[in-house]
Amino acid sequence: MGAFYRRFYEKIQDEISGVFYREAERIGGRGKEKIFYILFKKDGRLYEEKVGRQYADDMTDARAARIRAERIEETAVKTRNP
Repeated sequence: MGAFYRRFYEKIQDEISGVFYREAERIGGRGKEKIFYILFKKDGRLYEEKVGRQYADDMTDARAARIRAERIEETAVKTRNP
């Protein structure tokens, strides 16, 4: 794999557990922007979900953490009430 491929897919752990981002070229502008992802478990499997881009979707690490909490809560409700 080329250096660009490795650099693009390098995960950067955020301060919040279960949230990380990758840096990619910004859509519609110059420079780079963060693409936020979350990790959560559902039915015993680990899922990685893209939740948004820093500028295009106005995403922050706190918003990504909130979305992760919602996914975890959805999983917990389904587990308690099958």
